[in-house]
Amino acid sequence: MIHGGRNPIGPEDVVTIKGRYLYQGDGETRFFVKGIAFPIPPPFPQKIDIDGWIAVLEQLANDTDINAIRVYEMDCYHVNDTYDRFLQRAADLGIYVIVPLTSSEGDGNLKRDMKPPSCYPRELFHYGKTCIDNYWDRPNVLMGVIGNEVMNSVTTYQSAPCVKSYLHDLAKYSRFVASSQLSSSRKSFPLMYATQHDSPTSELFPDEAIKLTLDYLSCSHNKKSCDDNLDLVFGINIESWCSSSETFEVEDDGVTESSYHSLWRTFSSKNKTVKVVDSVTGKFSFEEVPPVSPSPVTVPVVFSEMGCSKRDFNNDNPLVLEDLKHIRDWKQIPLVSSEDGHMADLWSGFVAYAYDGGGVDVFRMMGDNTTKWNGKDTFHPSMEYNNFRHELSKVGNRTVMENSLPSSKTVETKEPTLPCEQAVAKIQKYFGLKLYSLSRMPSHFHEGSSGLRTSIDMTSAYGGSHPLFSILLLVLLLVGIFLVGKNSVGRAMTRFSGFDEKIGQSKDSNDGEKSVEDETISLQSTDMNYGTL
Repeated sequence: MIHGGRNPIGPEDVVTIKGRYLYQGDGETRFFVKGIAFPIPPPFPQKIDIDGWIAVLEQLANDTDINAIRVYEMDCYHVNDTYDRFLQRAADLGIYVIVPLTSSEGDGNLKRDMKPPSCYPRELFHYGKTCIDNYWDRPNVLMGVIGNEVMNSVTTYQSAPCVKSYLHDLAKYSRFVASSQLSSSRKSFPLMYATQHDSPTSELFPDEAIKLTLDYLSCSHNKKSCDDNLDLVFGINIESWCSSSETFEVEDDGVTESSYHSLWRTFSSKNKTVKVVDSVTGKFSFEEVPPVSPSPVTVPVVFSEMGCSKRDFNNDNPLVLEDLKHIRDWKQIPLVSSEDGHMADLWSGFVAYAYDGGGVDVFRMMGDNTTKWNGKDTFHPSMEYNNFRHELSKVGNRTVMENSLPSSKTVETKEPTLPCEQAVAKIQKYFGLKLYSLSRMPSHFHEGSSGLRTSIDMTSAYGGSHPLFSILLLVLLLVGIFLVGKNSVGRAMTRFSGFDEKIGQSKDSNDGEKSVEDETISLQSTDMNYGTL
């Protein structure tokens, strides 16, 4: 039996972006992501077992109140023939899916170790475009991830212009598809970049560094364009909340500001609390300093991965019994996925990390913490899984009406978008990096030659083929070839019939008529056009 209260996701339930919030369906109901990172399948060459994927999906739907999963590996070239049943079953269970728009190798590889513009090849845009084509008419595809911890060091941060350009091109293509598909329920395709909760330099606190990355990705490249309409969701992979004694405001020592509170204050443009220790006496005090980037947040923010390493959880907490240490309690969930959560004015949910820990023992929520997922069988529930379920049940399946939030948590005013010149200048100042100019980056999207979704128009909302459409397309194509060929042959015969008359005309005439050589060239041109239909 599937967990009560679940409703299938249909075309009217597509999640979109409005300002800095996510909205479901009618555009008036705020949407909070309550997700878990889906297990990563065994490495190639083992064939993907979709029945195994569905078994895990049904286990989560049956046991918990999650409304989303994040999948890390899906081949966009084989969505319809490989993942169709999985995506359909997720929709039936009322579960949204966050999908990757890159891959570790092949066309979908964003080459972060290469300098711009080489790190953004044309093949990558073609791969991302294919992803959007294949996911567009699936209403439970929540968003696509354009990159995960790509700029995680000073060295790899040089690829930031490639991430930005990929984001721009996919956003343009998404808007182009939306404007051309009047019958589709989807009007946009949210794109997420997931950053690490860290700083590429020791000179800057992690939350301040993350804010500079957000500023760069959301900045307006050209005031005359629609660059601020990127449908961007900013994700943060956070490994904090490492003690049962921690609160939203402070760590378990009772005085140090928690990472959650620090991020919230920085993203709210509030002053930051800094602990200052006297090197001689050892005494400390707290000072407030203004944020490095006071510019407002203009896009939705989620924790794209959330969960402390179990190795560190309660490791130094004397109040917890030894046999209960290293079992995460997930008490931070209501902070970010509840209408009355402390971070609801900016945050739009979380993805717990992870069902199988991404293959890493210290992040595995299920099973015995030693066995990697085999791609087929579900893990048995653990004490931590029960903690997760309990905290998630406090949030439940409630939706949030826009007018139900306290006035302090409904910020719908259109914030000005930061110019990219300012964002780039801050990165150079605080990271010591001079980024490759965005104006010199290639754009692989060209509206006139975009190859607009012709294959998707022939499929159903969940990827099933429509033979009638395919037959109709073939008939129209054959008729078109016949008509064009007939016209071309007719024009050629007309030109041949006039040859004798034209040859007899004087070449010295000034009447402006074409020579035989010109007519021959024209005839050849006609033949060439016919041959390239």
